[in-house]
Amino acid sequence: MVNWILLWQVDSTYEPDVHGTEPISTQLRAAVRKNQDVRWSNGATDSTTGLTYKGGGVPQSQSRDDPNPDPASSSTDGETYQVYVATALTAGGVERQAVPYWSWMPCLVCQKPRPPRCHHCTLCNRCVLKRDHHCFFGRNCVGFSNQRYFIYFLAWSAMLTGWGTYMLPPFVFRHVLPRYSYWDFVWPVNVARTVLGYLPVAYLHLASVSLGAMVLLIFSSFMLVAHLNLVLRGVTSFEFDAKVKVADTRPLASRLRGVLGENWGLSLLLPGFAWSPPLDDPVYWPY
Repeated sequence: MVNWILLWQVDSTYEPDVHGTEPISTQLRAAVRKNQDVRWSNGATDSTTGLTYKGGGVPQSQSRDDPNPDPASSSTDGETYQVYVATALTAGGVERQAVPYWSWMPCLVCQKPRPPRCHHCTLCNRCVLKRDHHCFFGRNCVGFSNQRYFIYFLAWSAMLTGWGTYMLPPFVFRHVLPRYSYWDFVWPVNVARTVLGYLPVAYLHLASVSLGAMVLLIFSSFMLVAHLNLVLRGVTSFEFDAKVKVADTRPLASRLRGVLGENWGLSLLLPGFAWSPPLDDPVYWPY
């Protein structure tokens, strides 16, 4: 429950004043390397540098009025992955432009550049650092600051539902089902039989909790394994779904500590343990 509250309350909003903005040197190096203009076409000006951002090298046919653009597409040189970003509103719809994924992208809603791996969530209405996905159960976006709480929440859910699955179903099979039908373990048959008076409410409760524990064990275990696999690979759910080719050069232990922090074991055993922040840099990704 503590991890769920932290997942809900801790957000990963990108704040330029807190997390910093793109250095001019990085901007110029990227422009020289890609032979592109430093400015982006949405006309948004960075107040800290006075530069107007504009991306070049993208055919207009790829960036304007595409009803179903790919979330990411390979660049023409085969080296840099690019993503489609909404840069302007026109009479014909939304103008999208492909920019290199590992560059600072413009945000049409927030009207400011955002760092790599930072994406705007239309539900949260903010740019989220290292956005993984929007968790409807947690009522928040899973990103840089709260991804560890999401992992811990899944881990505790898997452990507790596993314990419930170990304890409850044997009791139901041993003490409930011999006195009643095996159909009483199936929902909604047991609900109908309880309404008709054939099954006590207490037995319906035991059968429902046992079945729910088994279903939640399968779901939470699958989610935990899937997201731990993404963490150990050094990618986010967005990058995995969009097939963005990310190669994290760190060892597996460093990738794990980058998300869960140095004292991830204590954070798992002591929900809310605050002295284990993630070691990743949410703005610059040198590895």
